[in-house]
This record gives sequence, structure tokens and C-alpha cells, in this order.
Amino acid sequence: MARFNALRLAVMGIFECRDGRSVFLHSSFNPLGVVEFLQLPDDFTRKEIAVRIAEWESFELEEAMAARNLCCNVIRSYDEWTASPVGAALAATPVCEVLKVADGPPVPFSSAAAAGEQRPLSGVRVLDLSRVLAGPMCARTFAEHGADVLKVANSDLPDMRALLSCLHLLVPPLLLWVC
Repeated sequence: MARFNALRLAVMGIFECRDGRSVFLHSSFNPLGVVEFLQLPDDFTRKEIAVRIAEWESFELEEAMAARNLCCNVIRSYDEWTASPVGAALAATPVCEVLKVADGPPVPFSSAAAAGEQRPLSGVRVLDLSRVLAGPMCARTFAEHGADVLKVANSDLPDMRALLSCLHLLVPPLLLWVC
């Protein structure tokens, strides 16, 4: 596991392509696949990764890696993102949507609120089947707001808790860079 985490962290990052655009390599799920795709030696350095990435046009690299189920994204401007098919689809999607699933009067979340519990999600039950970054952080936020959260994980997959424990250190710079 330690070798997997070291490899994942060694490969992950932002690199410049031949066309001057930058890409973000996200190697959490398959760092060895990224190493193999880039044809890196066993004792590669980050400089060697940068050299291999610089041989590619950014969008061609993104497509080639996606075809191999590897995660590489061109860093887009706000205008480029909103004009992309995914950006356009997300722009048309509400941030939060409430769907009525049955007829009848509204039912309060629980009696916990009536008993003096002040957290807004008291009595809500959440099943967390997520694994990386956004999902676990949402589950943690639900719990902080009073929800009862049950986490289900696969013991055969890498443990991401170490990454989550320092997420507050990682996310703001990344979000500022990408946005």
C-alpha cells in the first residue's frame, strides 16, 4: 500500500503540454497505468513526467488517456468549461433538486428537532458508498449537520482516509488554480 501511495503522489500533478496548455494528471485510481502510458522507467523523476507530457498536445493527451480509462484533464478557462458539453449540461442542472416521490402531507425529518436538537439534518439517515474526495467530504458534512451516516467501504481498495484528513490543506489551492 505504501508503494501505491508513493507512486500515486509522484505521478499526480499539473504539467505543461507542447501547445502551452496545462493538464492535471489525477493518478489516484491507477498510477501504474499512467506510468505505463507515459512509458516511464521504474526510477522515473517528475522531470521525466514533464518531458513526456510536453511531447503531447493537451487535448490529444486528454483523449488518449481517457481512452485507456486514465484521468487527465486539460485545465480550462471558465468560458471554455461553460461552453463544453459537460459544462453546458451542468449549467442546466439545478444545484439542489427536491423530487416529490409520493402523495401526502409533508413529513418532518424526525422528532429530534422537536426534542431540542438544533442541527438541521438531525434524524436524516445517509448511506455513504463514496470513496474519494467529494463523496466522503459530503458525508462528513452531513454528519456535522446532524445526519446519521453509515460508511460502507471495500477492504480491497486503497484507504483514502489519510488524504481526507489533509483535504483542507489541498482543496483551496487546487480550486483556485483550476477556477
